Amino acid sequence: MSPSANRFWGLLFFAALLPIAGLYAALMWAAAPTSWGGIDPTSALIARMAATVICGALAVVCVNFARQFMFTAGGKTRLP
Repeated sequence: MSPSANRFWGLLFFAALLPIAGLYAALMWAAAPTSWGGIDPTSALIARMAATVICGALAVVCVNFARQFMFTAGGKTRLP
């Protein structure tokens, strides 16, 4: 791939972190127990832990892909 294409994909993967952060915020808001109903505190804790693990793993994958694309765009090779 050309360096400009690698740079584009690297920036795209970095930009993908914004929707992941939005999804995480929405899940944290949805899993909040409220005084007028909603999810019980134990289930809220489990849902928040699961959302943290899933969104955290997606963020790590996006950052690793983006860094690898950026290194490749700069003409460097890096082993995982």
